[in-house]
Amino acid sequence: MRTTMRHRHFTSAILFCACLLFTTCHRQPAGSGQEEEMSDPTTTYSLARTGAGSGIEVISGTGNDPLKVREFIQSYQIPEQSFTAKRAKFCNLLDQLKKETESDSLSYETVDSLNYMAIHYLLDLLQDSKSIAGGIRHPMLHSIISPDKRLRLYAWDEHIAPGQQSHINVFQYRTDDNRLIAAFQGTGRTHDETDFLTGRIESLHPLFRNGDSVRLYLLCYTGSHGNEHLYKGFGCINALPDSLDFKYPAFEGARPFAAVHYSEKETAQAVFDRRQRTVRLLRHPATSTQQDSLCLGYIFDGTQFISDKP
Repeated sequence: MRTTMRHRHFTSAILFCACLLFTTCHRQPAGSGQEEEMSDPTTTYSLARTGAGSGIEVISGTGNDPLKVREFIQSYQIPEQSFTAKRAKFCNLLDQLKKETESDSLSYETVDSLNYMAIHYLLDLLQDSKSIAGGIRHPMLHSIISPDKRLRLYAWDEHIAPGQQSHINVFQYRTDDNRLIAAFQGTGRTHDETDFLTGRIESLHPLFRNGDSVRLYLLCYTGSHGNEHLYKGFGCINALPDSLDFKYPAFEGARPFAAVHYSEKETAQAVFDRRQRTVRLLRHPATSTQQDSLCLGYIFDGTQFISDKP
C-alpha cells in the first residue's frame, strides 16, 4: 500500500515538473516578440530628425531602433493579394502621409515610417505587369517615362523638413526580355546634399555606350536645401540586365552626377543637347556678365561625360 502511494506521489511530481518546464520554455519575456505580433509596421515609428548635409539623420531616441523599423518594413509580408488592392493601400499610405505633413503636430517619425511603407508597396506593384497598363496615380505622385519607354520614375516629396526638397525616387525598368525591375536607393546613403537620387528628377534621356548593349540614362534634376542652397544637375543610371546601377562613374572624378549650386539671388540652367550629347551647367548672378558666369560643360564619349573645355 505504502509502495503504491509513493509511486503515485512520484508520478505526480514528475508530471508537475514536466508541466512547469513546458510553461517556462514557451513563456515570452516582457517586451519580446513585439515585431512578430505587429500586423502593420506603421504602428511602430522610427525617430528621425533633419541632419546637416545628407538631408535626414536617423537617430534612436526610443526603445525602437529606427533602422530596425525600416528593416522590418522591408521584410513585411504584404497581405493584399490583388494588384488593385495593393494599389489602393499604396494610395492610402500617401493620403496618410499628406494628412500627417499638413498636421500642426507633424511627427517626422510617423512620416519616415509612412514613406518607407509606401516604398515597400510601390516596389511590389512595379514588378507586376499590370502596372504598365493599369497606371499608378495619386496627387502627390510625380511620374515620368523615358522616350524609349523602358525606364519610368515614380516620385514624391518625403517631407523631411520645411523649405527643404528631398524626394523619394522609385524606378521601374523593363528589360529586353520584358521583365520588370523595381529599384529604390534609400535616403542617407551619401554625404553629398546634391545627390540626384534625392532631387526632383525632371527628365530621363537614354544613352547608349558604343559597342555595348547596356543602356545608360541621363537624368536632369533640381533640388533645394533652403533658399540659399539651390542646385541643378545631371545624374546617370546604368541599366544592367538584372538591376539598376546608381553608382556608374559618368562624370569627372568617377562621380555618378554633376551639379551646380546657386542661391535665390542667382539663376541656373541645366541644358542637355540630345543630338550632340553634351550637357551644360550654368550659373548667373542677378547682375550677370559673361565674365562672372559659371559654366561647366561635358560631352559624352560613349562611356562617360568628359570635360568639354574650349
